[in-house]
Amino acid sequence: MVFEAYLESEPPSLVGWSIAVLLCCCLPGGIIGLIYGTKAKTEYAKGNYAEARSAYETGKRWLIGSVIASAITNIIYIAVKVSQ
Repeated sequence: MVFEAYLESEPPSLVGWSIAVLLCCCLPGGIIGLIYGTKAKTEYAKGNYAEARSAYETGKRWLIGSVIASAITNIIYIAVKVSQ
């Protein structure tokens, strides 16, 4: 009888995206993305694959939300400045 162990792949790193969001878009979103990205790596190293995937998804959602919020804020700001 042969058993094949299924090892889930490590979640991608969010460090680069977190720093980009941190510097260019939204300070709180970048910090939260960095925290959850680091948590995902730590949980994966412990063998908690489900928790690692959950932390990765949460960090990714924060980063995407921060970019969208920043883009909307910039569009509103430009529209107000142009209309004056």
